[in-house]
Amino acid sequence: RLLNIKISDQGNVLYNEHNSSDRTPLLSKIMNLNVYGRTWEFEIRTTKKFEQAATSNLPITILFSGAMIEALLVILFINMANSKSKAVELAKKMSHEANLQRRSAEQASKLAALGEMAGGIAHEINNPLNLIMTHSYFLSEIDKQGLSKDVANEITESTTKIESSVQRIATIVDGLRHFSRDGSQDSLKKESVDSILKETIEFAKEGFKTKNVSIIYECFGDSYINCNRVQISQVLINLLNNAQFVASKSQEKQIHIGVNTDIQKRILVIKVSNSGEQIPKELRDKIFQPFFTTKEAGQGTGIGLSISKNIVEAHDGKLYLDPHSSQTTFVIELPTVSS
Repeated sequence: RLLNIKISDQGNVLYNEHNSSDRTPLLSKIMNLNVYGRTWEFEIRTTKKFEQAATSNLPITILFSGAMIEALLVILFINMANSKSKAVELAKKMSHEANLQRRSAEQASKLAALGEMAGGIAHEINNPLNLIMTHSYFLSEIDKQGLSKDVANEITESTTKIESSVQRIATIVDGLRHFSRDGSQDSLKKESVDSILKETIEFAKEGFKTKNVSIIYECFGDSYINCNRVQISQVLINLLNNAQFVASKSQEKQIHIGVNTDIQKRILVIKVSNSGEQIPKELRDKIFQPFFTTKEAGQGTGIGLSISKNIVEAHDGKLYLDPHSSQTTFVIELPTVSS
């Protein structure tokens, strides 16, 4: 029973289900009804069971669950919309990276062909250089007794210039030959750092002359490292090319290379600085990322520093930008070996 009834006939109780100890009901109503000429009073009250049924948590639970489902659907639709937007952005990014990789592959193919051609040119140049050196030697050995002092001095001076120029060309050609060959499969060998740097600088600075960029090289004692000579030269050439690109726009037009050795830590430190503008702080964390470049389209692929970093780390070393230097300075740290 959810309802209790009390029936009275003009004050006389005829039927009563109410209990005087019951608390105030949730709902109650009094109705008067004419029965056989008598006025009966009906007093209807709700019981405790009615209150328990009426105060059930089921409607609230259903409401809360419905609200949760609706919120989850809204979140789902928002995520689907965002996912579509992200998918479009990712597709554009992948397309852009694919184009960069294609251009890099084309550039690598050109460099490979240039390397093969440069190796052949170096071999062909060596033959006439040897011939020039031979004739210069014979010329220097001519008996100068029958010649005037001025003529003899002029011959000696000319042969000296010829030999110096030939030696310089030979050094450049030798550097070109080393740099153009594929050294990826070479094993690590003990190499003189001073020798690698001098060879690389001699090879690079000839190309820098058109930009009026000079290279200052300071080496405080030679050190030896276990390395792939071609790969270390590749790293240095890349750093020098980047430095030349920036330095050529400055007034000083200067590149400085310094070499120091930490004997206690057995670490070789090579610093390559240039007189150009510094790299902005907001870009410094990105410069070693693949395909990131500050150069205009067609002037750089953005993979040079990334590859160089991988090469140095493969030699158990470090390549990083010095944040405390007043100039843009890249630092190479490599473990040394005893001479």
